[in-house]
Amino acid sequence: MKMLTTEQRTIHWLNTIPIGMGILRIIDAIHTGIIQRCHVVRFEDLTTAPQETMAGIYAYLGEEPYQHDFDHVEQVTNEDDSHYPVYGDHKIRNRVLPVAPDYHEVLGRALSEQIRLQNTVFYQTFYPQKS
Repeated sequence: MKMLTTEQRTIHWLNTIPIGMGILRIIDAIHTGIIQRCHVVRFEDLTTAPQETMAGIYAYLGEEPYQHDFDHVEQVTNEDDSHYPVYGDHKIRNRVLPVAPDYHEVLGRALSEQIRLQNTVFYQTFYPQKS
């Protein structure tokens, strides 16, 4: 009777590999100061300002910028995660466009708020306007 509801699945993934582990490592990097030596890319920044965000990545890496065509994105890989109990959709959109924040609609306001409160350091660092 586990993983039947959105809340059960969300709590499970927030406390297991890969999502829970990733969040704990990011929070540890914040606490230890290692995050100051990292270049963090927020999904929202990549989808709302892709050229500027990619330029920041190339600058951080010390590489020459590559001119991407964000209006013509080609899917060159195909993933089949159907052998996992819960799998995602690996379809790539053909354009990079902003994505509306729909976490309240998908997870519900109460669960969204619970996640924010349990990850205060993460939100204070990357989303100070929401913390």
